[in-house]
Amino acid sequence: MISYSKYLQGNWYFVIAKVRNSSTHSDLIIKKEILQKILQSQERKAILEEYFPGDKLSIGYKINLNKEKTEINLKIIGELALEIFHNLSIEANYDYEIEW
Repeated sequence: MISYSKYLQGNWYFVIAKVRNSSTHSDLIIKKEILQKILQSQERKAILEEYFPGDKLSIGYKINLNKEKTEINLKIIGELALEIFHNLSIEANYDYEIEW
């Protein structure tokens, strides 16, 4: 199994948190001020363009996910959730039955 903990570290998590906020509160538009924070880092910009393609607008960035990108993102999020569950279970000494 691939380790997805790298996605929790720094830039990927930063970008997905901003995307989630924009999806929930702004009709899939990342506001200009937030977009500028993302674009300050080349890695964040690359993550945005790769995982959350869209169009630059005068007011920000309109996310336009297709089916393929959505499926990739859902897989990453699901695997990440499973990895978090796994690590918390180990920490709490829970007996769980998940094959990796």
